[in-house]
Amino acid sequence: MRCSVVSAQVSRVAVENDRVKVLSVDVQPHAKTKLHQHKINRVMVYLQPGKQDIAYQDGKKVELTWLAGEPKWGPAGGMHIAEITTGQPVTIVEIKLKHPPNASTSLSGPLDPVTVDPARYYVEFENDQVRLVPVKIGPGKPPNCTGTGTRQTAS
Repeated sequence: MRCSVVSAQVSRVAVENDRVKVLSVDVQPHAKTKLHQHKINRVMVYLQPGKQDIAYQDGKKVELTWLAGEPKWGPAGGMHIAEITTGQPVTIVEIKLKHPPNASTSLSGPLDPVTVDPARYYVEFENDQVRLVPVKIGPGKPPNCTGTGTRQTAS
């Protein structure tokens, strides 16, 4: 795992391939980031509950609030400074999506777990680039892949 320190945060690359770059980012409370922007869309998963103030260069201000384990869509955006405003450090799993949306790709189909077993699976959020379906797998248990033993992966 490669590490880099930016301000009061530590980033580690957990996975990188031609489609995604997954970072684990530890952010200290009340430490502002440097002015920066995100040039590609991302999915963020916050491992602890918290709040963050985001101040954009154009004067727009946003307060983001999340629960532990909650995923959020992070669209590419303008120059900003961010600050965790809760009193504890936060670890963020940041999944950077390297390719633009592909409108011709369907993110659901006949093996879609939400279609096959809607009592157990639901769509947390969905857009033209990503579809997030939470799955909980107990220790030592294989995933239930729609009961067919086949995994379906959308690109």
